[in-house]
Amino acid sequence: MDGSESRGGRLVVDRQLRLRSAPGVYVIGDCAYIEDGKGGAVPSTAAAAVQEGRFVARHMSYAILGGRRGGEMVFGYRGRGVMLSLDRFQGVARLRSGIMLSGFAGWVAWRFVHIALISTLRSRLGVLFDWTLAIFYKRIVTRTDYD
Repeated sequence: MDGSESRGGRLVVDRQLRLRSAPGVYVIGDCAYIEDGKGGAVPSTAAAAVQEGRFVARHMSYAILGGRRGGEMVFGYRGRGVMLSLDRFQGVARLRSGIMLSGFAGWVAWRFVHIALISTLRSRLGVLFDWTLAIFYKRIVTRTDYD
């Protein structure tokens, strides 16, 4: 789109996640540069994109239904911390409260949060089953037998 401002390959959006040069176009996820109000940008992560998508859905529904509240809404990212599974029984977690966990404790925290955020019981059970099998059988991450 011509006239669009970008930073680092991402399109700059306003506080309602709309493209500044075209207010009818919303931009979210990896494509959006969203200022966090602290001199930085909202991270390009899946967690941020989910929050952005929910915001845009609410904002659009208010706009479609003609509600005034939609014009007053502004996006505010709420970081929940950073977690990373590094290896078998090893992980790192920096919680929103500032607490830092590493090693086995970080791995357990990552697993607990991951399971808690899965939406359906069937999916939770499937992931738990997969994780249980992974304890006994190492996964082959790379394969060379593709045709």
